[in-house]
Amino acid sequence: MDRVSLTTVSEKLAWMAVLLLAGLAPFQPVQPLAHSDLTDLHTGTVLALLVLTLWLAHLVVARRRPRPSAPLTVSLGLFLAMALLAACLAPSDRLESVKFVVRLGLGAGACLAVADQAATATRRTRLIQVMVSAAGLVGLLGLAEYAGLPLALALLDQFKLAPTHVGEAVRISATFAYPTITSMYLELVIPLAVALLWLAVRGRRRGAAFGWVLMLALITEAMILTFTRTGLVAAAAALLVLVGGSWRLGWRAEARLALGAIGLVGVLVAGTALLTPTLGLRLATENDRAWYGVTYAPAPLPSLAASDTVMVAVTVTNTGRLAWSPALPRPVSLSYHWLAHNEESVVEWEGPRVRLPLTVEPGQSVTLAAPVIAPSHSGPVRLAWDMVQDNVTWFSAKAVPMYTTRVDVLPRRVAVAVEPPPILLKPMPAASRADLSPSRRTLWAVAVRMARDRPLLGVGPDNFRLAYGRYTGQDVWDPSIHSNNMYLEMFADMGIPGGLAFLLFTAVSLALAVQGVVLAAPLARANLPGDPLFVTSLAAAASLVAWLAHGVLDSFYAFLPLTLIYWTILGLVAAGVVHRPRQDPRDL
Repeated sequence: MDRVSLTTVSEKLAWMAVLLLAGLAPFQPVQPLAHSDLTDLHTGTVLALLVLTLWLAHLVVARRRPRPSAPLTVSLGLFLAMALLAACLAPSDRLESVKFVVRLGLGAGACLAVADQAATATRRTRLIQVMVSAAGLVGLLGLAEYAGLPLALALLDQFKLAPTHVGEAVRISATFAYPTITSMYLELVIPLAVALLWLAVRGRRRGAAFGWVLMLALITEAMILTFTRTGLVAAAAALLVLVGGSWRLGWRAEARLALGAIGLVGVLVAGTALLTPTLGLRLATENDRAWYGVTYAPAPLPSLAASDTVMVAVTVTNTGRLAWSPALPRPVSLSYHWLAHNEESVVEWEGPRVRLPLTVEPGQSVTLAAPVIAPSHSGPVRLAWDMVQDNVTWFSAKAVPMYTTRVDVLPRRVAVAVEPPPILLKPMPAASRADLSPSRRTLWAVAVRMARDRPLLGVGPDNFRLAYGRYTGQDVWDPSIHSNNMYLEMFADMGIPGGLAFLLFTAVSLALAVQGVVLAAPLARANLPGDPLFVTSLAAAASLVAWLAHGVLDSFYAFLPLTLIYWTILGLVAAGVVHRPRQDPRDL
């Protein structure tokens, strides 16, 4: 095979790897392909390595240098260098920090590969088609998850540890670990779907246009059912970028289509909220802790001997915002816990659950007859009343205080031939003794404290979640929690120099997005073959805006399947500048 043929083959293989990354990144199973003490090998890692390997191999075969954007390369290199330095000098959990930086590096390499390979509008359009089609499949699986289809639920179990619920509703996460990540992914793709609709309309391909409208509706509804409020705002911001960009160019029809997409979001939100009242609650509150509230008024407890069962009347009042309906798939019940006398350990965690005989609306009360079974051994204990929503949460895990009463359990009334084994005290469940869903104000305050405490290098990349408890005085906390602001988290993780490097990289990315749109606009304005270049550049810029806007209230760089899509879109942004728009018949 001569060098020209080998170069052609290597280029096609490198481009196919990019398309594979864009299509398969959202489908990373939770179980790694290989495990070691140092790191786990996931499918996302393999995809990124494949893209880098085939791209570098093509550069070697073609005997050429990559065509990077100098500002992006320099700012990205500075950001990665600061992240690596902060990781190597992290006060604790250095290995976790280094692994995070490695994931950043893989994504950044994939970004540069996309920027180099997406040389024509045809390629960029094909890449967008792959991403939107993959998002359509994710959205379809998410809707099946929301509907509770057994086959879909069994399949989606491969991609996350557990489904997520909010109140009575399922927050769809589809093939991602958490609903918020799913929302961010779909937000990134919505502007790309609108771009494909534009191209179909401009090409007078009615069938394709109708198909992309359906795809847009599917992706949008799936995003809504993640119950992520910031996602709606970020998606609207991205669509407004499409409206403004097309209107400024003079594309009135395309601007109206983008406005129609915003209207579609509004209609779907209203319709979904009408059918699912939980969505309205979610939109009106920061988290679901205010949804759960109860006061207990139990009757005096008669004397209890070990293993005795007595009936106790307990009046419970709904002081939350959710109605307690016994007809729902995940009903609310009354139960209790037996705690050690100091209330720091558990004797028996769960007593019998008492179902509600009727729906209890907020502000209403109901009196229940609850069977109380005494522990098998005598001695002082605490009886703690607690409401529970099946397969969702104990009310105590939502910062609702339990109602505790001291009980002196008497010796058994009747001797038994074999004494029961000694009681083994268990620690209180983390959810009931720690605040596992702190407010953003709390998280942001902790991030600021971390940055002040270690202003030069921070606590280490991706270490906010691991250091959080030390700054709040907790011995138990959720190690997967993030600061809910990717800008603050960078300063907390990497200190002021690293945070400033990240802001520089972000500013350069945004400037490139604007530059790519400006460069493509003259060809589009003249109705030359640059139309697809303008559309893909504007759509990539809008997606980047969604990422940056949502990052004000969440943080996503730790989640490789999502960040690989982000890096791909940033590569599209850079491609619009690296490959200067030109009139080329291949771009038709």
